[in-house]
Amino acid sequence: MKSLICNGCKVSYQGFGNPENPSILFLHNGGSDHSIWSPIAERLVNTHYILSLDWPGFGQSETTPSDFDLQAYTQVLTEFIDQLQLNNITLVGHCLGSATALNYCRSVNGQGVKSLILFNVLTPKTLSHSANLFIQAKQRPLLNGAYKWLESKLPRSEIARSYFVKYQIKNGKKVSDKSKKHLSNLYIGPRNIHNLVSLAEALPSFKHLDRIEKTEEFPPTLVIWSKKNKVLPYKQGKAFIKHFKPDETAILNGGHLVMLEKEGECADLIKSFHALASTK
Repeated sequence: MKSLICNGCKVSYQGFGNPENPSILFLHNGGSDHSIWSPIAERLVNTHYILSLDWPGFGQSETTPSDFDLQAYTQVLTEFIDQLQLNNITLVGHCLGSATALNYCRSVNGQGVKSLILFNVLTPKTLSHSANLFIQAKQRPLLNGAYKWLESKLPRSEIARSYFVKYQIKNGKKVSDKSKKHLSNLYIGPRNIHNLVSLAEALPSFKHLDRIEKTEEFPPTLVIWSKKNKVLPYKQGKAFIKHFKPDETAILNGGHLVMLEKEGECADLIKSFHALASTK
């Protein structure tokens, strides 16, 4: 993978396909890496130039400072796009990636973005109640030990790592063993879970996205939500969609990592919406 320095961090990324084709930049969720998009990218590479990065703190990118919040991730995306001189690009994000893409479009009034495709947008209100309780527990000294235990034990336990991955998938038979193993192995290094916990602590910086509405400055936007998502439940997703009012919505029968379960359907949605956005 190649790398750039963005917001003071080494950011690893890959690009493949013909740079003369329309560009798509894939942005993953916290805890995973660029590989969640690989099955979809393979279906689009003949017609698009594909870029995907590893967020700071995840995959092959450098660890983030402990105070890395939504604005810091947005600055990474801004500098990444500027350094590669990307224009008229489609941003496809998931969870953290969706929140960052949305915040980026807000900050630049949609300039240079052809279309926006958001899987399961992360905000304080879309996060599951159990996850929110876990985050709140971090502020309580007596429960803070649970975080330290998680950071120290999860990397050593293959069973715990596998469960962590399976929790994000509705139908494991639809996801290759190679993908599940790779995602599980990401947690062998303690920095992955440490940065995921740091991301959870930074969730208050996402609060304004609960109130965001799509304005004329935004590019054509598709929101995709997973009906069986345990991390960002569809019930909360419906409330986000109702308030934000995207141009189009798609509800898929999958888990949090629906792009691995329904790669063909997701690729078709991206391709068709990109074609629709090109006519506007």
